[in-house]
Order: sequence, then C-alpha cells, then structure tokens
Amino acid sequence: MDSMSDNRHLVPSSAQLQRRRLGRVSQKLSAQIARIDASEDEMSAYIQELELVSSQLEGHAKVDSTQLFERLYCGTANSDDLLLDADSGCLIGAASPVGFPMELGVKGEKIVGSATIPVAFQGPPLRVHGGIVAAVFDILLSRTQLLSNFLGFTADLRISYQGAVPLDTCLSLEASVISVDDRKLVNAGTISVDGKVRATAEGLWIKPKSGLV
Repeated sequence: MDSMSDNRHLVPSSAQLQRRRLGRVSQKLSAQIARIDASEDEMSAYIQELELVSSQLEGHAKVDSTQLFERLYCGTANSDDLLLDADSGCLIGAASPVGFPMELGVKGEKIVGSATIPVAFQGPPLRVHGGIVAAVFDILLSRTQLLSNFLGFTADLRISYQGAVPLDTCLSLEASVISVDDRKLVNAGTISVDGKVRATAEGLWIKPKSGLV
C-alpha cells in the first residue's frame, strides 16, 4: 500500500524540495547508466565520482522509518512527516531515487493517469518488466481507496498481460472501485497504449481490524 493521503495542499520545506531534487537526479542516473556507451577509462572515472558521493551520503543520519510509520498511523504526524512519506513512495514518490514519471488523479468515479517507464525497468527487449507492470497496478489500484474513504492493504492482485507494455512510451492508466463490503474493497484497472489495452488487473484490499499491522 502506498501513501493514500492527498497532500497537494501541503507546502514542502526547503529541505524536502532538495530531497526531491536528489531523487530526480538519481532517477536520471539509473536511466543513463543502463545504456551508457563510454570508454573503460570514462566509466572508471564516473565510478570513482559516484563512489565518493555514495560514501558521503552514507555518513548522513537517516529518518527512523518505524517512528515515522507510528506517527502516521497514530495521527501525530506533522506536514513534514506526511510529505516525507508520500515523497518516498515506491517508484513514483517525488523524492524516490528509483522511479519514473507517473501522474495520477481523480476523475469522476475513476483514478486516471499516465506513466512513462524508462529502460532501467526493462524485461523482454523494449518491453517493461512484468514485475514492474504489477507494481504499477498495485500503486494505481491502491489509489481507488480515495474514492471510498477506505484505507487498507493489498490482499490479492491478479494481472492479465494482454500485450507488450512498451518502454519510453506514454501509458494510459485507469482504475475504479468495483465494490466495498465492510473491510473489503474490490477494484480493477487497465494499462493502455493509444487506446489499446495492454494489461488488466483486479485487486482486493483489506482494512485492518485495529491497530498497526
């Protein structure tokens, strides 16, 4: 489950804006390294520079994820906590070092959006890895909880791969709620290219009975 709060009204701090810049630079690096065509000497020089940066980053203090989680789910989180959690989200967090452009929003009774997935996430030649397609669906379908004021965790996710999901191509994303029954929410979604469905998914989200899980 990714962060379900709508944090668009929150103003990020200067530090959080810089963290987002770091994330975007890291994403660019992964895409550039995946297909770099350089001499051994050039790559050796890049490696030395990146290893130096990596060692410098390793020396910095880190946010305690367990404490952050407790504040979020106990209702004591402040705006910085909310943005840090959202920005660290798997694949599409604004400060995630591993990810790609993916925009999602509410349109009527649906979640709609788009994504462009780079070569760093390749499976078969020129195609997005099936596991990444599954991750996109997990993120996409989880957002349907916003439509029903629901907050749960992925219990079941079934995917039908109906065609190639191409790299470096604008993918159209759509999802909606099928039903809500007490602690269970059933949803479904599609990934399309130029109006042609390439993959579909059906999911089941479960709301915890009580407390932290």
